[in-house]
Amino acid sequence: MRALRAAATEPALAGFQRDVPILAAPLIDLLQGGPAEPVWHPAQHPGSTLSWGHCPGL
Repeated sequence: MRALRAAATEPALAGFQRDVPILAAPLIDLLQGGPAEPVWHPAQHPGSTLSWGHCPGL
């Protein structure tokens, strides 16, 4: 997650990040709740969580 957060602050990637959501989820959360649950953390806002259906750009 630290590497994704660092990438989210890179100015050269700003356009890419507006078009493509960068998300991460802990494997244990995926195994317990499944990919449709709100286990996804956007790199730009790592303190928040989203469900797959509510990910911007998808």
